[in-house]
Amino acid sequence: MTDKWLKIVVVGWILFSVGVSVSFAHGQTQSTGTGPNNVNTVTIVQGAQYEDNGQYYDPPIITVEPGAEVIWKNEDYPDQTDPYVINTVIHTATSGLEPLPDGRFMTDILNSGQSSEPIEMPTTEGVYPYFCIFHPNWMNGTVVVRDG
Repeated sequence: MTDKWLKIVVVGWILFSVGVSVSFAHGQTQSTGTGPNNVNTVTIVQGAQYEDNGQYYDPPIITVEPGAEVIWKNEDYPDQTDPYVINTVIHTATSGLEPLPDGRFMTDILNSGQSSEPIEMPTTEGVYPYFCIFHPNWMNGTVVVRDG
């Protein structure tokens, strides 16, 4: 096995292990539910802008069929008691390992209360990590594409 393939296997194993550990540590499991017309929704939760929030995308791991569509909805609103806070919190869902997008999918910048357009997921089965380009160190999620 070449060094390149060994690195890919090790990184994949780490991503899988961390993703499963994080989801169970927070009492969350993978979602396989779909909404109307095979559209799935991931919510960016209130407080996701803060690293110590503990939850950022709900569900943190979503399982979809190849080519399914996903909508990300930004439900993270600013603290209205602080007069110096702007009136929106922006986020994205960008495929890849932070801080490097891989180009498979990306939402537009989502203001508080906004939802993305439905985004088609890859048609190849696999594990697709994603992150927020504004909060890449802690806002991470995973799309698992699996047939049936």
